[in-house]
Amino acid sequence: MKFVHCLFIFLTLGLTACASREHKPPKTTDTFTTLIQTDGTKQFSYTLAMEMPPRGGHGKGMGGKGPGGKGGPPHGGPDGGKGPGRHGPDDSGGPDDEHRFDDQLKHLTEEGLLAKLEDTAYCRNGYRQLQSQSKRGAMNITGECYDKATDAERTQFPNPEAKKVVEERLD
Repeated sequence: MKFVHCLFIFLTLGLTACASREHKPPKTTDTFTTLIQTDGTKQFSYTLAMEMPPRGGHGKGMGGKGPGGKGGPPHGGPDGGKGPGRHGPDDSGGPDDEHRFDDQLKHLTEEGLLAKLEDTAYCRNGYRQLQSQSKRGAMNITGECYDKATDAERTQFPNPEAKKVVEERLD
């Protein structure tokens, strides 16, 4: 009976150790800013910033499950020719890892924008993308709604306060 208890404890510890090695999805933060012009044109800006994998590492933060339970292989996989646990000297976070990271960032940004627009009902009839910018670890999409703002939306989505520029004298 003691053997069964020891085996159970050993298996539990082994499973816990394996679970702690599982790659977690990268941490993200997003911002959604709206602007309603005087003619009723509704514009927005959506930015998603994602925690970068460490340089020279093994792509930590690259795998895991993103929205919808999908995620790529954390270390190469079928397309990279390396199976899990096989890391060679060339596995140094090179261009392939950065390309995968950029694709993941783009995908998460587009999904995040669609979710934000659905949650807020800001663009009731869809939108057109005006601009898309990507910098290391962050992506911004600006767009314009096809529908015009109602009076209720002007109240619900007030324009940001204009920033005051204060002139200082250096004497």
